Amino acid sequence: MVDTAAARALNDGQERLVALDGLRGLAILLVMVFHLVLQYPFAASAGSLYYQLGGIGWIGVDLFFVLSGFLITGILIDTKESPNFFSAFFVRRALRIFPLYYAALIVIFLIAPRFGVYDTPELRFVLDRQIYFWTYMTNWGFVEARGARFFNVDWLALVHFWSLAVEEQFYVAWPFVVYLFSRRGLVRICVLLVVGALAFRLTIVGLGLPQGAAYTLTPARIDTLAVGALLAIASRTEGVLFHLQKAATWCGAGALIFLIFVFFNHQGVWFADRWMHTIGFSVLAVGWGAMLATCLSGGPYPAVRLVFEARWLRAFGKYSYGLYVLHHLMLPFLPATPFVRLFPEPLGATFYIICSIALFLAAAWLSWVFIENPFLRLKCFFGYQSAPGVQPSGVTA
Repeated sequence: MVDTAAARALNDGQERLVALDGLRGLAILLVMVFHLVLQYPFAASAGSLYYQLGGIGWIGVDLFFVLSGFLITGILIDTKESPNFFSAFFVRRALRIFPLYYAALIVIFLIAPRFGVYDTPELRFVLDRQIYFWTYMTNWGFVEARGARFFNVDWLALVHFWSLAVEEQFYVAWPFVVYLFSRRGLVRICVLLVVGALAFRLTIVGLGLPQGAAYTLTPARIDTLAVGALLAIASRTEGVLFHLQKAATWCGAGALIFLIFVFFNHQGVWFADRWMHTIGFSVLAVGWGAMLATCLSGGPYPAVRLVFEARWLRAFGKYSYGLYVLHHLMLPFLPATPFVRLFPEPLGATFYIICSIALFLAAAWLSWVFIENPFLRLKCFFGYQSAPGVQPSGVTA
């Protein structure tokens, strides 16, 4: 049953959800800039400030995780009493994420090889292990005996699919957790997951296991999703979100200070850095959680929410899924060489990023019109049913 606090959060939340689209927009822009900067042939990569700043963009993935934890947990809590709780959730999730993802895999693994596209040892290596992609287990495939080679694919880079695997594994397991436990129980589980993820990463580092395990395995990244889940519970509990705002200010400031410290002491903020793939991921989870809490409550910083309500940023948020799936697949077709020859390094890199993102956005728009949106319209046939005496919440997934 949806209590009054939850109902208020949903109704009052139309403005807040607009801001969440802006947060999605920020997340995808960070990720795209990160991948584009890595592609650009900087003259002195490690020492280039531009390269180091763009290299921070991978943290956008952590923002996506926090948002997913928040939105999915909120949907599950609000529809927990629905007679078709599980079937509606899983079908609606499938309609949202499967069409574009599997369309991409069909092109990559079934169509392109017929034209000799995969004619390198690295790509044949991926083809031989494509089962990881079809089953949303890519993140575990990265840490198999020779899994590090996934990171060396130099044509059709599929490595970004690891985060989609993490989210899908969360989608499969989390509905059962929400269904079985009370809100108080969920809070305890989320806290245990946050602590457990840090312990898991520290164990990986301590045992000298591949660093990719700390970055891609679901148990190592579950803390970001759990922080989002905690905020979903808080937003549906009377008065809690308001009191979290003060803590959010300090948590956000602390996370920013930590990132600045790492940046100046390690020539950037890189996910392979030991500071980051141990305590750093926890700091990012808390920092992004603080940003989300600020957007949800407004608090003393309403300007923050106004920034994320900007139309251009929300547009990136609307097409963020298509942008995420497609942008890295398009990178091999967007050579940076002309920009290097025509412009000095910072200017050339900037033009390269702007032009590339414009092309990514066009591709994502086409994906939305011809693949994603037609399937999303089918959700109307799989709505959540109301339990006897309970009004529908209107939540969509």
